[in-house]
Formats: sequence, C-alpha cells, structure tokens
Amino acid sequence: MPREFVCEGAPRDLGLDQGRACRDELRSRFARSPFWKRWRHELGSSEKRTARLARDLKRHFPQQSEALEGMVRGAEVPQGWLFALLARELGADVPTRVGEAVALAADASRAGGNSIVARTLGCEPVVRRSRPEGGFASVELTLPWFTTALAGVNEGGLAATWIALPGGFAGDGCAAPAALLIQDCLTRFDSIRGAADWCTGRPCGGRAVILLADAGGDVTALEVAGRARRVRAPEAGVVIAGEETAAVAALGAHAKPDLETAAKVLGGRVAGVDPVGRRVALLDGATGGCEWFEVEPPD
Repeated sequence: MPREFVCEGAPRDLGLDQGRACRDELRSRFARSPFWKRWRHELGSSEKRTARLARDLKRHFPQQSEALEGMVRGAEVPQGWLFALLARELGADVPTRVGEAVALAADASRAGGNSIVARTLGCEPVVRRSRPEGGFASVELTLPWFTTALAGVNEGGLAATWIALPGGFAGDGCAAPAALLIQDCLTRFDSIRGAADWCTGRPCGGRAVILLADAGGDVTALEVAGRARRVRAPEAGVVIAGEETAAVAALGAHAKPDLETAAKVLGGRVAGVDPVGRRVALLDGATGGCEWFEVEPPD
C-alpha cells in the first residue's frame, strides 16, 4: 500500500508538510548523488537549465515555487538539488519510469456513466492529500519530490493527469514544465471549462499531453509543445495519448473502457481517477488489485 500524507495551508506550508513527510526519501536520494554534485549543490551553484527553471517557476508558477521552498526546509536538502531533480524528471531528459506513459480519458457515454482518466505508472507513487488555503482539497498520486500530481481529483470533481512526449525542451522558451499545470488546475477549478482555458493561456515549456475530466461527464485533452497548444476532443467518447501499441488500440476500441479494463488491457500499474466519486485508484493489471483513495476535505 502506498504511503499517505496530508499537506495543508499556504503554499510554503504545503511544501513544508511534504518535505517533512518525505524527508527520508528525499535525503536518501540526495545522499546517492555523486559526491561532486552534492558538493556543488551544497555550495549553492547550479546549472543554467536549473537556474532557468527556478526563474520561470517563480514567474509563472509562484505557488509551486513557494511549495518547493517549503519542501527544502522540511526535508533539509539543498534547494539547487531539488530544482535540478525537477528539471531532470519533468524536463528535457524525462526518464522512462515517469514520462513515457499511456494515458486515457473516456467520457460518461463510454465509461459506464462516469467519465474517467487513467495513466500507466512505472514508479512507486505516494498518496498526497492536499488542502490548500483558498483552494479545492484534492487527493493525488505523486512522487515525494513533485509539487504536481501524476494523477489526481479535487473535491469539485475535476480529474487530471498528464504524460510527457518526446522532444523535451528547446531554445530559450519557458523552462517551467507543462506537467505543473495540472496542480494549478486541481487547486483552482471544478470543471473542464475553466481548467482548459487556464492551461491554454499559461506559459510553460516542453512537450506533454494533459487529460482532464469532470463530474459532469466531459473529457478533453490538451497537447502542449512549448508555446503551441492544441485541444483534442475525444473520438467516439475516448481520447488516448502515448505510444500506439496493440494494447492501446484494443483499449480504445473497447466498448466500456473503465479503469479496471484499462489496467487489465495495459497489463501494468495504472493510476485511475473517478471524478464523480472524487477518488483515485492504484490498479495492478497483473494481479487485479485495486486501492481507492477518496478526497477528504478539511472539517
């Protein structure tokens, strides 16, 4: 069972709670870095790409920038190292275990009456219960060093996930990764309309697909390629992003592509989101196992 923790309050408090909850994982990962990298980060030096990311996070994603500052304090790790980790895992060199995934969104007409979103996972996620000050409470599957979710849903019934696309970052555009958009959406919006408008208008970089669903039964996908945005409406009620395989084609053609079917057809670990039930699932296609985690708004 994945570990759960609660983050509550202003952005720095959210990060502080996560840093404290994930302190062992973060410090252990930092300790495994090569000596010369640890030494450089402890001295406060950073690569050009990391400096650009820190600059653009503060400019375009100020709340997540503040959350990262809180995470640094809570975990007692160098800020430059945490920003470098984020740049590497959400930036140009996205590793297979996080970035290369298949994602699905199906509207209510195809998913048995409720819209769903899902994505494959190649990592061990944690469960974060976010209760931001002045925003929607949400439950998310994420990684200890991420401010953004891998997949999540808020108390208003907005569900979101993302996958990275090949190509990474190029030129001197915004260095803040597109994946960060979904956390802002979960905090701010309870339906696709506002969330999609937000994602279309906000600066971000890299190449990714963001999938959204809401409790009203609608789904949409937004392709991001640097400054370019393209909204993809579902075809016959389904939108799929990621590498095309026989399993993906079978999933798209399935009469009722619910979360359990998605995990079974894809054959691995899947993060699934039910916006009507305000809950996320961690499913195992090999064993048929399923663990649900519901949104728990503050009292």
